[in-house]
Amino acid sequence: MEPRDVHCTTSELAAELHVDPSTLRRWVDRGVIIPAFTTPGGHHRFVAADVRKQLATPGAADEAQTAGPDEPQTADEDQPQAIAS
Repeated sequence: MEPRDVHCTTSELAAELHVDPSTLRRWVDRGVIIPAFTTPGGHHRFVAADVRKQLATPGAADEAQTAGPDEPQTADEDQPQAIAS
């Protein structure tokens, strides 16, 4: 297993992608990204390379920017950033 294939926490992945952890949780809730697994306590674990692939999927950026019924639309925070591997 390569180092980047190690499971990382929401905070670790958020720092790597330069977004707020709440943005990642929102993306998970919207189905934009899927965690590798969720702990019994409800904490998500991710493989960064897998998330990059999910964010590169056509339509992922549009889905990430779509505000829910009770959410205000934010500017750039919800926009997945292209990250070089």
